[in-house]
Amino acid sequence: IPDSTHDSAWALPFDIEALINGVKEDMKSNSIDTALARTMEVVRNTNKFITEAEPWKMKGEDESRRAPVVRTTLEAIYAFTHFLAPVIPHAAKLIFDALQTPPKPVFLLKNDFYN
Repeated sequence: IPDSTHDSAWALPFDIEALINGVKEDMKSNSIDTALARTMEVVRNTNKFITEAEPWKMKGEDESRRAPVVRTTLEAIYAFTHFLAPVIPHAAKLIFDALQTPPKPVFLLKNDFYN
């Protein structure tokens, strides 16, 4: 994971606090399908983020912006994987292992994407 700050030219892909609070409400009413749909929406937002940022095209003067975009994307993947783990436990473990960062209680996830 690149040791960099987020690129201020790009908004974060989603609001972690809103995801946590939304899933918490979904779970109160046993709306597992709604919680999963909410999580998949942030997955799509993350995909949109990296597709629009296009770090693979950042060359020359823009090359220094690549690491921050990659960092933000990996942080987003780390965060949303916590919410997918109950339905894809093996894949979630592989993601956490690849990121070399174990999962943590979701209420400890930082909304600034520096986990």
